[in-house]
Amino acid sequence: MLTDHGLRHIAARGWTTEDGTRTRIYLLQFGTGVVADAVYREFTSFDGPAHALRGAAETRFDDDYPAAADPLDITRYAYDEVKPYGAEQVRQAYLRVGDVIALVVQSRKGTAEAVPFWQTVALQSEPLG
Repeated sequence: MLTDHGLRHIAARGWTTEDGTRTRIYLLQFGTGVVADAVYREFTSFDGPAHALRGAAETRFDDDYPAAADPLDITRYAYDEVKPYGAEQVRQAYLRVGDVIALVVQSRKGTAEAVPFWQTVALQSEPLG
C-alpha cells in the first residue's frame, strides 16, 4: 500500500526510559497532502487502527485523550490496548499534517500510563504543525 501511494521518505526514532517505557515514532512522508490523507484514512478509523501492532491485537479509540492538546492543523486518532494486556500495554496514535503521517507507539511492561503517552503525542505534534 505504501509503495502504491508513492511513499517518499520514512524516519524512525525510539528510546527506552528508566522505568522501562519504550517509545517509538515513525514519520512517513508522501508526495502530497491529498495522498497522505488517503493513506491516513486507510490506516485509521474510530473503531481502531486498520492494522494491529505486534503485541496489541485488540485496541480501542482512546476517548480520554485530551483533544484540546492537539494543534489546530493536526488530525489525530489515539488508541489504547484492550484488557487483558499481554506482556506489556501498548498505546498508539496516528497523526496527519500536510504530506506527513506520524505513528507514535508507547509500551511498558504492566501498564503504560496515559498522561506520559498524551504528552509524547502532544510534543511530537508541535514540530509537525
